[in-house]
Amino acid sequence: MDLLMGTTATGGKLCLLLRQPEGVEGRSTVVTFLPDAQPQWLQQTFDGEFVALCPAPANSHGADFLALTGEGQVYFLRNGASVQIPGAGFNRPGSRNLGRMDNLLLLGTELLATGYGGQAYRATDGENWVPAAPTFPVPPVSQDTIRFGWAAVQSARSRYVFGGEVVTSLFPTDFSGLSGATDLAALLMAQVRRDYGTLWLLQDGRWQDVELPTNSTLDQIVTADGKVVYLRFRPGVVYSTTDFADMAEVAVNDAGLSALGVHQGSALLADEASLFILAPDGTAPFEPPLPAMTDRMLELSSSDGILHVIRESSVWRLVSGTWEEIAIPPDVVTVP
Repeated sequence: MDLLMGTTATGGKLCLLLRQPEGVEGRSTVVTFLPDAQPQWLQQTFDGEFVALCPAPANSHGADFLALTGEGQVYFLRNGASVQIPGAGFNRPGSRNLGRMDNLLLLGTELLATGYGGQAYRATDGENWVPAAPTFPVPPVSQDTIRFGWAAVQSARSRYVFGGEVVTSLFPTDFSGLSGATDLAALLMAQVRRDYGTLWLLQDGRWQDVELPTNSTLDQIVTADGKVVYLRFRPGVVYSTTDFADMAEVAVNDAGLSALGVHQGSALLADEASLFILAPDGTAPFEPPLPAMTDRMLELSSSDGILHVIRESSVWRLVSGTWEEIAIPPDVVTVP
């Protein structure tokens, strides 16, 4: 199977989003593994394009997993019920028209949904969503937009950490004032501005923009202890920080196909062939090492002490110190 993303939940449950066949748009297919007394695989197809999966909090109407569409619709998997995040999404009645949603995360007992336009919403049950702050942050240039692709909670400082990129506008939205060589030069510069990474702290309802050590897009943020925060930038450089004033480079992956995760109180970094334990000043090899794999790395996910490595065409889990591949049967039962 060709996978796009995946996540795990308590009890060893696993949920995977499949890549749609070429030419199929506006639909999403998920495959779920339920290791009950009689383990089973279930497949469901939904209208709408899922952009994120995450475990469901305990009070989510019996759902094991949640899914988010780009328009801000949250689905409860398996029962198929859904709710709309008020104001989220783009070009639909009731939306703020700030842009599409991008990610859905379960951080402790709280859900966070993030997207373009600096959108950030939170909930504890997957149903009652509110903005994470009275206002959303804005970029330095008004025609640009902030895409929040990841978030974490630095509990030691009682604050949220949001990151992603500033998507730059190729052209000004108002051409009426442009004239002469100076304005023409400004227009040409606007066409070649590159997107760049952005990081914001949210504490007591107030946003604080953080200066970054690189202009690269910030792809992922994790913390294992609520103190040290790890930031993974494209194409694969990882920094650590506790105060966001000083940031130390702890790992470099030139391939750029990497993922961060948290397992049994440690932050991990996976690249195409290896797995490492992160520390504020460097890395150490994870034991046992990953078996030889050839497909692309997607995600690390851990629950109930079981670490899963989710790749483009395979899923591996660590059980009693041994890596084993999870075989996805070709005849997965389809849930109507």
